[in-house]
Amino acid sequence: MHSEAPPSSPALAAFLARFDAYCEAAGRQQGPVSLQLFGASDRVSEIRNTRSDVGVKRLAQAEAELSRLAAEAGITLPDAVEGTESETEPARPLQAGAA
Repeated sequence: MHSEAPPSSPALAAFLARFDAYCEAAGRQQGPVSLQLFGASDRVSEIRNTRSDVGVKRLAQAEAELSRLAAEAGITLPDAVEGTESETEPARPLQAGAA
């Protein structure tokens, strides 16, 4: 159980729950898994503590890699949140003159 502030989005909360479940089921420390997913061993901790933010694309990449790691280890992760930012169509820029 973590005492940090809650994540700011359902997609991030779902990722962190899946990250925690993978680390526990695989018997892996969070730092090395964070390093594998984000290139920094303290990145997930910083995101969890809201000292750092993560973009939608980067979160989607980390989620895909986490799913791959879990599948390779035969671990079933909790379901991801449906319709998260990473799964929706990106915003389109307004055309000139559009209201």
